[in-house]
Amino acid sequence: MDYGDSKICTVDPSGSPSDDTPLPQFPNQAEFVIEKFKINHKSNIIPSTELTMTHYLYNYDRNRLVLINNVNGNIDVEHYYYETLKKSIYYRRNICSVSNIVTEIETGMFIFKEY
Repeated sequence: MDYGDSKICTVDPSGSPSDDTPLPQFPNQAEFVIEKFKINHKSNIIPSTELTMTHYLYNYDRNRLVLINNVNGNIDVEHYYYETLKKSIYYRRNICSVSNIVTEIETGMFIFKEY
């Protein structure tokens, strides 16, 4: 049985990681879209359906990420500037908020740090 791309998903039959297994090479620029359709079954929720499309544009050379979130036609755009650890979010194209990119994420007992 085949599960996914053999260039990315490699299974070591010995059960231990191998140092000589090459990692996949990704391009310096990437673009992909995730689309989600949600139906609310509660009668008091308006609207009862929600279509969400998130468009990701990443540029490794410029060290930036752009996320475009479209929820039922309401568009928010997020710009991540990793060199300065800042992000700007444009809500519904008319309100802008600038904040720091979180580099320490606390999840109960653990704190994850980005370096």
